[in-house]
Formats: sequence, C-alpha cells, structure tokens
Amino acid sequence: ESRLTEGTRLLKDLVSWSQNLPNFIPPSSCAPSNTLIKDLKERVKREGYGAKDYLGYKDGIKIPLAVGKKEDQPDLAVFTDDAKFMSIPSMRLRYRGLADLIKPMGWSSIFSWSVGMFIDPDREIEKVTKALNAANPETRSMGIGDLEDDKG
Repeated sequence: ESRLTEGTRLLKDLVSWSQNLPNFIPPSSCAPSNTLIKDLKERVKREGYGAKDYLGYKDGIKIPLAVGKKEDQPDLAVFTDDAKFMSIPSMRLRYRGLADLIKPMGWSSIFSWSVGMFIDPDREIEKVTKALNAANPETRSMGIGDLEDDKG
C-alpha cells in the first residue's frame, strides 16, 4: 500500500466507497398535475390539435405531452424537464435515447423546457406547430441540437 501513488489511493478509496452505497432510488415521478404541461396542453388544443398529458404505461415511460393533428392520433412527443425526465441518470438516454425509442413507431419529438413554457408559452406552441407541420416525416424529429437559441 505504501507504493501506491496519491491518485491510486484516491481511486481505491472511491471504488471502496461506491461499493457500499445504498440502492439508488430516483425521485418520485412527476404527478400529472404539472401546471405548465397542463397549460401547454390547453394552448395546443386551442390551436386545433389533439393533446394528451402523461401518455404511457403505469410504471413505465410516460410522454409528458403527446400531440397530434387529430385528438386520438398523437405522433409528436413533447419532452420536458420534469422530475421524471431529470431523474434519468444518463444524459445520453435523457436527450437522445427517449427520442430514439419512439422514432421507429413513427413518432417525432421536441423538447420544451419549463422555463420556456413559463416565460414565452406562445413560442413553445410555435415549436409544437412547426414540428407537427413539418413536410418530411424523416426530418420532423427535433433533437437537443435542433432547438433554437433564445435570442428571439
């Protein structure tokens, strides 16, 4: 042990510490009472689109807002930074995996952050409308890199 460098000892301590952690329990899922999602849903409906909040399986992945040109045919997933989304430990899964998971089913996706929904909900509606009306289904899916900047 005396031959170990400081960095090696630190790594050994870190590994030892991490092996004794209690099981990870993510924060409780966001209840379907998210006011910003409900507001966005109502605004989308006023624009003439169908919208359902927290669509998904009881104990599985839920889409915070599912939007479609018709009420019973949603094909756009609107992900947001709710507690359930932010509790996913992997950033890659959060920002790419969820969208990639629903893409083979013909769904496209966008991200709508709670700050944007609060500050400029009309702009969020524009993003939803733009995604729904995109001409080419292959290019409709908008990932994190496709989001507009906040310059206006």
